[in-house]
Amino acid sequence: MLNATVSRLQQSLSSSQTFASDLAHQIRTPLAAMRLRLDALTESESFDREKVERMLDDIDRLQNRVDALLALTRIERADARAEAVDVGVVLSEVAAEREAMAAETEVRLRVQSTEQTPRVWFDPAHLHEAVANLVDNAIAHSPRGAEVVLWARSTDGSVEVHVTDQGPGIDPAISERVLAGGLTTRPEGSWIGLALVARLVALNGASLELRDGADGGLDAVIVAQVVEGPIVARR
Repeated sequence: MLNATVSRLQQSLSSSQTFASDLAHQIRTPLAAMRLRLDALTESESFDREKVERMLDDIDRLQNRVDALLALTRIERADARAEAVDVGVVLSEVAAEREAMAAETEVRLRVQSTEQTPRVWFDPAHLHEAVANLVDNAIAHSPRGAEVVLWARSTDGSVEVHVTDQGPGIDPAISERVLAGGLTTRPEGSWIGLALVARLVALNGASLELRDGADGGLDAVIVAQVVEGPIVARR
């Protein structure tokens, strides 16, 4: 028993160290880029709007990485307090919260309802944050006019919570690293949100799967333990 406990702690620590190391590396990169551009601006007689905009983009990416590190720290310090959670309610709440953000890039959010809404054993705050991160990621990688669909289904004693987009999808190599708790940068950003979700759902005894969407995008799926006796949706 003691050896098993020590082994789990070592694995957790190793995973956290990998995540933190990757994140620190990604923070240093935009900082160095900002420094070079600032130096160039100070030597120029006039400001270059395009350079300033690139610096602002770098700052935004840096802020996202810092926010991700803070979120991970907050998550790992808190114990998961599982209870029966109505998945349909969570999906509707997140969709309502992210509607304005999606509209800014002309992305449509749709909750696909069913007659019966499954319940899962999950910390309510954790499930909400996990779904919100998946939706944020889907919006960020969706082209204008695309649709992001939130839906859930019960299958083989578990519940699948889906966030499906019509974006470019994810490379299998990147997917493998993200699910292992690491971070990977791509030209238009990083998959920090997915890495956070993978860590977050694991605290609740659940898992994250990254599948190919029917329309060529990404189908991000949280697989959690079902609560017997689904709630009948109100009309």
